[in-house]
Amino acid sequence: MSETVQKSGIEYRIHDTVKPWSIHDLEKETRFADLLVISEELFFRNWGGEQPNHFLRQLLTYTECPAIVIPENYSLIEKLLLAYDGKCEALFALKSFAYLFPRLCNLETMIIYVKKEENESIPDLEYLEEFAVRHFPNLTIEKLHFDASKYLTDWISINKNAILITGSFGRSYLTNLVKQSFVQKIIKEHSLPLFIAHK
Repeated sequence: MSETVQKSGIEYRIHDTVKPWSIHDLEKETRFADLLVISEELFFRNWGGEQPNHFLRQLLTYTECPAIVIPENYSLIEKLLLAYDGKCEALFALKSFAYLFPRLCNLETMIIYVKKEENESIPDLEYLEEFAVRHFPNLTIEKLHFDASKYLTDWISINKNAILITGSFGRSYLTNLVKQSFVQKIIKEHSLPLFIAHK
């Protein structure tokens, strides 16, 4: 991987350490980083259990920079899926992706807002459009009508060659343990790369 990164002209650092796991050390590392890249399947896999395991959930909660969680087998990214719920975390993730990957912003892009109720409108749609079209020229915004907790991961998984951009894991660590998010289901299924950013 390091050869590929070097050929692409991307500057990076690998901090190899023999110190035991410390979320506070990783939190500090990410405070001074632009992006964290994590193998979805290999991160602490020797500790058993399925992903996202305790260590991956903890890392995604405490990271202070955006993270990309990548399955071991994934296809070239041809489409961007942006999960929007009207909250500031979703916009923060959208902005972070646009600033870090301006070249990818030219790909086909779909912002999705999911609500079971058909009469509920997309929050702040005018503002969302005003911001998003300036960064994502091939943009569509869709309101999907189904129960997100049951069907969103299925809908996302049929979008091949995509990356999902989301503001997940901004909740407290305790809440993440109690309430499994759709992002955790996607990680468990190794279906597509995820870009996760939160304040």
